[in-house]
Amino acid sequence: MRTCLLFLAAIFSSALFAADFYVDPVNGSAGGNGSAANPWLTLQQVVTDNLIESQDWNAHPYTAGATLQPKNAGAPVSAGDTIWLLAGYHGQLVLNGYYNAQPITIRAQAGHTPQLSRVSIIGAQNWVLDGLSISTDHAPVFVNQTIVTLRNDGFWGPASDLTVRNCDVFCGDDSSTWTAQDWIDNAGTAFDVRSDDTVLANNTVRNTRYAIACSGANNHVHDNVIDGFSGDGIRGLGNYGVYEYNAVKNAIDVGDGHHDDGFQSWSVGPGGVGTGSVVGVVLRGNIFINHENPSHPMRTTTQGVGCFDGWFDDWVIENNVVITDHWHGITLLGARNCRIVNNTVIDLYTGTPGPSWIQIGFHKDGTPSEDCVIRNNLSNTISIPAGQTNIVSDHNILVTDPTLFFVDPSTYDMRLLPACAAVDTGSNTLMPSLDADKIGRPYNGVADVGAYEWHPIGWTGPTGGSGGGDGGGSDSGCSTGTPSGWFWPAILALCASLLATHPKPRKHAAGSE
Repeated sequence: MRTCLLFLAAIFSSALFAADFYVDPVNGSAGGNGSAANPWLTLQQVVTDNLIESQDWNAHPYTAGATLQPKNAGAPVSAGDTIWLLAGYHGQLVLNGYYNAQPITIRAQAGHTPQLSRVSIIGAQNWVLDGLSISTDHAPVFVNQTIVTLRNDGFWGPASDLTVRNCDVFCGDDSSTWTAQDWIDNAGTAFDVRSDDTVLANNTVRNTRYAIACSGANNHVHDNVIDGFSGDGIRGLGNYGVYEYNAVKNAIDVGDGHHDDGFQSWSVGPGGVGTGSVVGVVLRGNIFINHENPSHPMRTTTQGVGCFDGWFDDWVIENNVVITDHWHGITLLGARNCRIVNNTVIDLYTGTPGPSWIQIGFHKDGTPSEDCVIRNNLSNTISIPAGQTNIVSDHNILVTDPTLFFVDPSTYDMRLLPACAAVDTGSNTLMPSLDADKIGRPYNGVADVGAYEWHPIGWTGPTGGSGGGDGGGSDSGCSTGTPSGWFWPAILALCASLLATHPKPRKHAAGSE
């Protein structure tokens, strides 16, 4: 409890000293002071006028052992503050060498849709972007370029602890009339993430070439909707990335010969592609749909999860739904200690390419995969080429007629029919505690096969389980019970003392409100 008290006190004291600033492209002024009554003009102006206090390295190019020093010392905005953006065009956000001790949040004012043409955060730490519309379409002059760049850099230094959430990121607002050439001309990369410990959450990514490309370590990409892409939906190239509960759909064939993937990964080592290892990736609860309109004139045959140039070490692939028109539903070529459990991988189309498989096979150098598990999956085919080492495959069901298993395959509802062969026929060993809907499993004591656990309406999980949660957690040292009677009065007294001793400063720029 004492640990929790100190932790919460730190949070509350930080909040006490944080400040809010406002930026309004319609009614603001470059000569404003950032208050609600006298806002600044655009976010780009706030950065170029050096109104953000931060830190940067003492010398460039960055070298190990460099030290951070103040940047724009005394500027009104500083660590822990929030910049509220009102509707209108804010230009571009370029932050090179901005390291904050606590996050600075750039957030849309409620009911407003602030617009940026691009974001580039390079060599920086502790930034949060929330609720923004970011598109090359917003620029006065269109340039096909990467929309959001978050990355480490040899000159500016490492980048980490960056968050982009609740944003609408797109290359074109409406692609319904686009030709193949329009896709080539207009669609670029939405997210190029080479930073570490980065979160992309609850974003909508539309009409892009490559939607999300992550090569940094320990990144968390979750609950995003990727709708319309002509290259790859997600590229996961960094170690220990977690990609969960994303929807990736509507791939487009522009006639360039590119093999489009819902999710793709490959290793890079001293000898180039396929000579390294990608370690510890988690793919959980995602849905990949080739295209929602089977008659779309540019519908492509998307590979679902395509990992062809291992090694892929210690991966967990669970609770994913892959609906595609290709052989490669989930494919790992060069896998070690990986598990593919409780996925639904279905080709709803006739003819070739297809039907879809789950496959673990040889590394491209001919070395066999080893020590992997394929379990509790619904798939058209399970493919394990002869010669692999210790690949366990059990409790999988091969699907030839989707209507015998799923609620409505025609609308991509792949939840289970109550009496189908997948119900109560799986293994509880390595079973995910939640299904693709984040409902606890098993319902009837034995796991179902596939991404979804059948359950009656209103049921959220087994007694004492983790139904409806995030799949478990760890003891943080804080009691989860009801705090003692002294707890909240002590917190309030501490915060009052801090506020009395250090009153919140007025941090507005020069000028009157």
